[in-house]
Amino acid sequence: MVGKLVGVVLGVAVAGILIGFYIANFLLANPPTYQPQATRAGTHITIQTVAAVGPQLSPHPDWVSYAIRNNGRWERSTIWKVPANTLVHVTVYQFDGASGLRNPFLAQTQGLVGQATLDGKPFLRIKPDDASHTFAIPELGVLVPLKKGTYRWQCFVPCAAGFQFGFGGPMQTIGYMDGFIHVV
Repeated sequence: MVGKLVGVVLGVAVAGILIGFYIANFLLANPPTYQPQATRAGTHITIQTVAAVGPQLSPHPDWVSYAIRNNGRWERSTIWKVPANTLVHVTVYQFDGASGLRNPFLAQTQGLVGQATLDGKPFLRIKPDDASHTFAIPELGVLVPLKKGTYRWQCFVPCAAGFQFGFGGPMQTIGYMDGFIHVV
């Protein structure tokens, strides 16, 4: 009887430890930090959205994601380090279909230096149903004149197919549809 009890307690303890390691690895596993080169004209970041990141870049190949271009190659890194007091030029290539916005407020560009362009034409607002993704830094009001600090950015379009309301999985996981900008 005592031997069975010890076996059960030991089995539960091992299972708990393994579950703890799994959860810690899932929550703490972040992609590498990307640091673009700064010039007098500012810092340039080129990103793209993809409907499925693929097995080459992720253990979750069917998750929607952002990717960043680093030396001509696309990488899955959503944590970026940029210098303070520098204009950050962001080019976004959008290769995913429309998911639509649940909040039309997010269809208007905000906090930009100059005007956003879409296919070379300036715009202030898009039709909410045409949105596929967003790139927002709420703490800065998407203001690119950055000050030192760490700011979270994310997509607010519920585009994670297969998750409740489209906001699970890649939408809440660093390295897919959200990340950080470290301003140093």
